[in-house]
Amino acid sequence: MLTEAMFPKHRPIRLKGKAMSRLRQQAMDRDRCCVDCGSAWWLELSHDVPRGRGGSDVLSNVKMRCKKCHIRRDLHGQDGHY
Repeated sequence: MLTEAMFPKHRPIRLKGKAMSRLRQQAMDRDRCCVDCGSAWWLELSHDVPRGRGGSDVLSNVKMRCKKCHIRRDLHGQDGHY
């Protein structure tokens, strides 16, 4: 039987201020547009694994999405979102 004690929790890495700005810029340089629809307007940083579910602020966990796709992704519960 598996228990929570067998899987210790770790604190996700969460960036603030200038470090978050650098992460956003790195993601923008990599993606250049919304990864879902290709739009270049109103881009936001979107986490693949949400911070509330243990996701970290690391480049491999974030992608650039337009506001519309970011909201759609959050509302429809895709890939670990609520």
